[in-house]
This record gives sequence, structure tokens and C-alpha cells, in this order.
Amino acid sequence: MADATKISAQQRAQYFAMSTRQNMHMLSKKTITDESQTISFEFPKSRYLSNVWVRVKMKLKATHASKTSTAVTNLDLAKIIRRVSLNLNTGFQPFVVTGKELLLYNLVACNANTVLGEIGESYNKKVTSLTASASGTENTVEMTLQLPVTLNGRDMPGLILLQNESTTVTLDLDIGMGSDITSDVTLKLTSMEISPMLETFSIPANEVARPDLSVLKLVNGRTEDIPAEGQKIVKMSIGTIYRKIIMMFYDNTGAAASNDYITSNLDIVFNQADNNYSVTPEMLRAMNEYNLNAKLPKGMYVFDFSQCGSFSNYGGSRDLIDTATLTEFWLRFNAKSAGKVEIISECLTRVRG
Repeated sequence: MADATKISAQQRAQYFAMSTRQNMHMLSKKTITDESQTISFEFPKSRYLSNVWVRVKMKLKATHASKTSTAVTNLDLAKIIRRVSLNLNTGFQPFVVTGKELLLYNLVACNANTVLGEIGESYNKKVTSLTASASGTENTVEMTLQLPVTLNGRDMPGLILLQNESTTVTLDLDIGMGSDITSDVTLKLTSMEISPMLETFSIPANEVARPDLSVLKLVNGRTEDIPAEGQKIVKMSIGTIYRKIIMMFYDNTGAAASNDYITSNLDIVFNQADNNYSVTPEMLRAMNEYNLNAKLPKGMYVFDFSQCGSFSNYGGSRDLIDTATLTEFWLRFNAKSAGKVEIISECLTRVRG
């Protein structure tokens, strides 16, 4: 093979593909039998981490004096996971989101129809209601969540070296209460079983085939209040490279907002003046559903700079937004009433050695 100091990034990626082996291993499952707990998994110190899958199976007891069912969705069920974080002891947190935000993030992919259970039942069975009774009825529901560490299954930037004595990687899940899902009936979490699976790649013996680990992908969620009147400007963090911005709007009743809730274009503004993106909610949502080939939850809109045609995550770097040279980076819009917006951003950052 070539001299490690004289090869391009493309050559290094090619050598890595030729010299590594994919691995998939389940971690030991953990079970809780009460609400409001934190579950942690420490990852084994072996190979490069590329993907984390989390299978959640929970039992929910629904009680009501007269109602026999209550309407819920997969997104409602995910609310019981108040926080999901992937933590490195170096100080980086590649994922810090709620369970619902993670499910919304998982939607922006080539398999969007499986995430909310529109196709099949193995990945995520579509849930529309829970059964209730005066004495309490136990419902068993399952969901699958994904924390993709790399850009996609082809491009490896974002890999995390687990096989390093000085690095510890943990997955933490803060579990809430049944009332986080709905207050329509008395809902209690009686048990939850969590089973993670790690996708990793072996470490090539030859140094030139080892990937560049200087890039880390960061996925974060935040919630912003929307005022009753006037323009809303959300000042986004700068210094990283944006690949996706996902927005979920709620009106003043707390319900997912319809297209007419936003009374202006959705703008992305650089340095207070440059406006490269200015799109109506209706048009942006139409483009999102066309590209993802799926009906998105009401109130959800996506600026996806990582897509190649209708394939999210597989585009090049042309449309990514590097905010390292910006002084301001805004989302800007007007709404017809008070409300809130959940924002999930996916960014790239360079790790300094």
C-alpha cells in the first residue's frame, strides 16, 4: 500500500473499505420495572463504532373509569424517553435529543415509511391507540430507534474509535412516566426492556487503511418559544457545518401546527442579511414528502442539505452550511399565534487532537 502521509482522503477510504469487516453485536439488555429512571450502557472497547440501534419494549397500564381506549401515536410513545445521549469522556456528545426528537430525526432518511410504522411491523409497528379499562389494561408496545454515528452506510466520516483505553463511550437514556405520553387516561409504565445493538468495523492492520477520525457528527435538539405577535428569529449555534435542520411546530394549544400557522416564508439568514433560503411552509413540506417518499407528521419541516436527489445523507458537501466564518446564523419566520418549535440539527465538527 501507499505511504500514509501521501494518500488522499478518497484513497484512504478505499483502502479502509478493502481492509475492514463489518460487525454487529447485541449488548446485554436492561429492564426497569418503575418510572423515572436512567439506564446506561458502556460500550466495549473494540473496533470503530458506526451505528447504534436501540430496541425498546415497554408495558403500559392504562386506567380510566369509562374510556376503553385512548389515541396515541409512535411519536407520543417516544416522549417517555425524556433524553437520549451518546457520551464520550472527551467531552463530546454526538447525540443529545429526546426520544421524540430522535424519532423525527430518523424520519429524514431513505426508509422514512418504516419509522412511523407505515410499512410492516418488525421495525416499528404503527400505533394508533392504547386499550384502557376501569381496572387497568396492560398494553405492550415496541419501537426501534437509531443513532447513526457516520454520515451514511457508504461514507465513514464520524467513526468513533472504541478500541482506545483512554476513551469511554456510553449510551444514557432518561426514562420518564406514562403521563408523558398522554393525560387522557391514567397511564403507568410497568416495565421497559432496552436492547442496544452496535454496528462496528474492525481496525485494519495497515496504517494507510485506517480512517480519518478528525470529523465528528453532532445531533442536538432544542425547543424555542414562539411569541404571539411579530417576527421570530432563532439564533442557531455557529462554528460547525450544518447537514440538516428539522423543525416541528406547535400552536398555542400544544397541537402540531398546520401549514397556515406560519404566516411568512421560512428563512435561513446568514450574517443578518444574506437570505439563501426563503420558502413557504407548504412548498417546503411538499418538497420534503416528495424527497422522502413519505407522509410526514403534521407540523414537521426539514431543510436537508445532505440529500442527493431523493436520497437523504448521500449528497456531497456542496450544499452543507459552514458557519465557522459566520457571525450570525438564523431561522426566521412569523406565526399567527404563540406556540413553540422543536429544532433538531445535525452538524459536523472537526476534532482537534
